[in-house]
Amino acid sequence: MAGLLSARTPSGRSTARAILPAVLEGQPSPTAPASSLVLNVDPTPRTEASRDADEYGDVVLLVDVLRTTTTVPLLFDGGMASVALSPSLRVARRCAAEDGALLIGERRGVPPEGFNHGNSPATLMYQRFDGATAFMVSENAPAALPYMTNARLVVLASLVNAGAAARLASERAERRIDVVGCGFRGDAGLDDLLTAGFLADRIWRRRPEFVLTGAARMALDLVQAESDPLRLLWSSRSGRYLRRLGLERDLGVAADIDRSEVVPLLGEPLDRHGGAVFPFRPADAP
Repeated sequence: MAGLLSARTPSGRSTARAILPAVLEGQPSPTAPASSLVLNVDPTPRTEASRDADEYGDVVLLVDVLRTTTTVPLLFDGGMASVALSPSLRVARRCAAEDGALLIGERRGVPPEGFNHGNSPATLMYQRFDGATAFMVSENAPAALPYMTNARLVVLASLVNAGAAARLASERAERRIDVVGCGFRGDAGLDDLLTAGFLADRIWRRRPEFVLTGAARMALDLVQAESDPLRLLWSSRSGRYLRRLGLERDLGVAADIDRSEVVPLLGEPLDRHGGAVFPFRPADAP
């Protein structure tokens, strides 16, 4: 994999290091007219204090490609009936005990005591979960979801379900689509921005009347600069972290474009045992 780390721009800087700062430091796109259909990309979620009332009010594609939004579609491919996300080990344990559900999660690459599985998509993609339910502990996606409670639809999107997620968003959007990266511990992530570019490209090809705002144009440029997602997943901050934990196989799975047709759709968020729980089911589930 050494070759993946040596991709260079004409200036000699690595692709990952050269492009991401330019994206984050670039000038924002002009605000679209009120009557326009908007396709917006945010490298990290905007807080309530910094965003307009219309943002995150229609269709939102939430991206945490390494690894939550990659893993959840694969769980549904394995027959899982529902997956609820939580940032809290305590809340997930109590809810799973009450509901007779599985526990999925990791701390530094290892499932905590009492958990049935870790978060690794490379492992979970081979499991069968016919009719089971699960509580999944994750850091980044549950931290972003509270800012999206006014949206008509919130779905989990990644490279493995990029085509299906883009198709659903294109069909369901009434006025805008927000593609939002979770980032890594509060910072924008190259892996999520790249994935947002793939999603934006699929959506824009279907509906070219959308006006691009936020980092949408830059995300599309990133895809044009590096069309092999594994290269940038490998060299991203999240990718380096997973490699240190010995979980590099997850990067290959996360880069497998259109492996799944499942689009996880957010249901009604719940407050259980003093913590937020975000339930997801496949968008086409009865």
